[in-house]
Amino acid sequence: MSCVINPTKCTATAITASNKIAAWISSLLRIPLVDDKQLAMRALQSKQETVFLVNGMFGFCDFRKEIELLCANAKEVIWIGNDYMCKLPTHLKAHSSLRRIAQYDNFDGISNHRLVDFNKLLFFDGAKRNYRNPGMFYYGAFRPNRIENFKTWFAQNEVPVHISTSQKNSSDFAAINRNAKIYKANGDIKKFIHFFQSSIYMEDRVPAKIQYTPANRFYEVIGSKVLLLYDIQAKGTLSRAGYWDDIFCVSSPAEYAQKLKQSESLREKQIEMFRGRDFKAELNREFLAAL
Repeated sequence: MSCVINPTKCTATAITASNKIAAWISSLLRIPLVDDKQLAMRALQSKQETVFLVNGMFGFCDFRKEIELLCANAKEVIWIGNDYMCKLPTHLKAHSSLRRIAQYDNFDGISNHRLVDFNKLLFFDGAKRNYRNPGMFYYGAFRPNRIENFKTWFAQNEVPVHISTSQKNSSDFAAINRNAKIYKANGDIKKFIHFFQSSIYMEDRVPAKIQYTPANRFYEVIGSKVLLLYDIQAKGTLSRAGYWDDIFCVSSPAEYAQKLKQSESLREKQIEMFRGRDFKAELNREFLAAL
């Protein structure tokens, strides 16, 4: 037998990317999903051939000991990485047959590593709709490695700034721009992203040796048919993925404001650029090839 382990429960309404990845692997490979203590104890009753361990919030996991046992007894462990900041657990590093499939490159020298863009799973083919709120929209956490970029793009008055985030991060974003409109994070981005004219694609500022695939918001925004403008600093990532086009590039808030003057024509070009792409089918092929 083989199984997929996720440290938190994968409910039908789960929005966390790692939860969706775990459920998808389980469905694609037709193997059990272990996402609670009872299921972990049941899985321990059988010899596991391959354990797929998805990175996640192990601090909130109440079956960490069972996970360690499942991995220790498995013939092979495959770490599924969708965030370069999630480190390999100590107990895995000594495993005799450890592999990693991740959406970042092998910057830390794991002996058996493959790159797969798991964020393609987040793409959805939404309908083009009229926006209500002009300006720049951003959603997500207040990531420490992104603070300088937040200051670059949000501490400006050229275009209205809209930010959706958790309550604990609201004050941090508000401190950058008191005029920004802050919204309480909504569980399903597909329900409200179309209210906004455009969004900005920016990345963490990390050492050059760390390279990764586009973030989930890239696929969510283009899937929603909302104009996505690219921070010039993200050119490396988007070029490697084959998505870069200078027409969507911005290097300053002033340039962003200029682009929005032609937002509808740019939006149409971006929709056409990605028309017909089946990102989920691409991901299935890439993942099976990596295996």
